[in-house]
Amino acid sequence: MHVKPINKKAILVSSLISIIAGILIAVLGYDLLYIFFIVIGALALIGGILSFIRKYIFGGIIGVAIGVLLIIGAEFFVPALLIVNGVLLCVFGIYDFAISVVLKDFKNLIFSILTVIVGVFFFLYTEQTIGWIFFVIGALFIALGIVGLITSLFSKKDKKVKEVDVKDVK
Repeated sequence: MHVKPINKKAILVSSLISIIAGILIAVLGYDLLYIFFIVIGALALIGGILSFIRKYIFGGIIGVAIGVLLIIGAEFFVPALLIVNGVLLCVFGIYDFAISVVLKDFKNLIFSILTVIVGVFFFLYTEQTIGWIFFVIGALFIALGIVGLITSLFSKKDKKVKEVDVKDVK
């Protein structure tokens, strides 16, 4: 068993990062997906160019093609991704519904119905739905950051936490 101190500064920094990320997610919302696809496309493009330089022609062609496709086609991929997400939510919700009926698990039945409803909203009202989802996710990040910030600022000293090795557990 090891005793390891919890670093208040690390909690403080991670809390501030969480608050900043939450603000960015809440403010940028839908645009954040476009930025994500463009960044991933740029990374794939760079990887493809590096593959060409290293004489991996096939990998280079794939990397460049994916990079260009993601950068140019971000406007297509973002709505398509959200629609696919809606369809998947519906499928998983219906699957959970069927299992809940068979197992007579009525608590899970309610969640499966809610999952289908959310999936339908994602599918039918893609752009309207995504706005509030990003706002909620951003608010959760901000709340987690604030809780961590309060914890790190008001705890008196670094606490020591015991780490238990699997071998020690009987």
